[in-house]
Amino acid sequence: MGFLFQNIKIFDKHSPFHLTTCDILIEQGKISKISKKIIPAKEHKVIKLPNACVSPGWIDAHVNISDPGFEFKETLQETCSYAIRGGFTTVVVFPETTPQAHDKTLIEYILQNTKSFPVKVLPFGLLSFERQGRQMNPYYEMTKAGAIGFSDNKKPINDWGFLFRVLQYTSTFKPLFSFYPIEESLTFKQNVWESPFTLKLGFKGIPALAQIQAVSNLLRFAGLFDNHIELYGVVHPEALDLVKKAKLSNVFVSIPSYILSFDETYLQTFDPVFKTLPALISNDLIKNLKKYINEGIVRMVVSDHYAHNPEAKVCEWNFAAYGMHNLLTSFSYLIMSLGDDTHSIEKILDLIVYQPAAYLQLAPASITEGAEADLTFFAPSATYHLSEEHFTGESRNNPSFGKILQGKVLGVFTRKQWHPNI
Repeated sequence: MGFLFQNIKIFDKHSPFHLTTCDILIEQGKISKISKKIIPAKEHKVIKLPNACVSPGWIDAHVNISDPGFEFKETLQETCSYAIRGGFTTVVVFPETTPQAHDKTLIEYILQNTKSFPVKVLPFGLLSFERQGRQMNPYYEMTKAGAIGFSDNKKPINDWGFLFRVLQYTSTFKPLFSFYPIEESLTFKQNVWESPFTLKLGFKGIPALAQIQAVSNLLRFAGLFDNHIELYGVVHPEALDLVKKAKLSNVFVSIPSYILSFDETYLQTFDPVFKTLPALISNDLIKNLKKYINEGIVRMVVSDHYAHNPEAKVCEWNFAAYGMHNLLTSFSYLIMSLGDDTHSIEKILDLIVYQPAAYLQLAPASITEGAEADLTFFAPSATYHLSEEHFTGESRNNPSFGKILQGKVLGVFTRKQWHPNI
């Protein structure tokens, strides 16, 4: 059986059909024909999606998983289901699990338990044993098992000599690396950024210098080694200017989508749903981030999805866990922050398709005849009500629960299957 998608606007800057509205016929998992009008055969299933656009399948380069060990927060199957319904056909996962991902066993567990799912799962392993920043893990063995890179996730680097030894050791097989650039000795164990507003709320705050110093150090390492490196959550102009000045093609700055939609004024509620890493920032810094996105300095936007059970979030601020349930809403936050016109959609797709593919050293899916169908269908101007029916399990730690959002994912076609989201 073939699938005939009618009257779809194509967004793929590498396709000759870019920005045209066409019918797309998919047979045996491949795009067999693209034309202004395709007459359906008897065996074709005709799919009509109102005001629909299509792009190569989206990539989320930073998703936190809880399985194994914390399945009560979210299982691997639930995470992958949220990814598909959020429009993502590929996700890079960072294990927040027990046991921790410091050998090949957990990497094999993740890949074995997701191989039948429609989303492609690419796991990271831990940079250091138990995230202590002192002992190396068996990187080569983990890479052979399927790990694409290494990171201690939100745990900052404290021993730069250790990082230098890791980069030297892995220089022959060049895995990816991801860092949350913060000089921990300058954070004073605070959990929001220092600003006049957060000071009024009674927080001491993390000074911008903590990020600027860490970014400066990491850029020096990036200049010595050509591994692709993600600098996650860089939000301060002085730090981003350092990245701009360095002009290193192997450095990929990423930010979470929620950082563009919720500014620091939401912290005045002291609602733990807004307790995130990186912390929410001022409206002026958000405007600056959009400028750096347009300049190509911020190269990726991720969901930084992190599911939590109610006990981890329905509590006092200081005891609450960090993170936001965001795979379902990441695209909406981008649409509502950056716009839904053609130019804005092209920029959004660069942030969630082409730049993540470059970071992962993957060829992005192509909307051309004969190509494997790995596609995301979406309606930028459509709205939906984020309600109970969108969630499974216990996790609800999303600030938009119960609200109307713009930017609707209509479905994905991947691995020879159509997954509607209507």
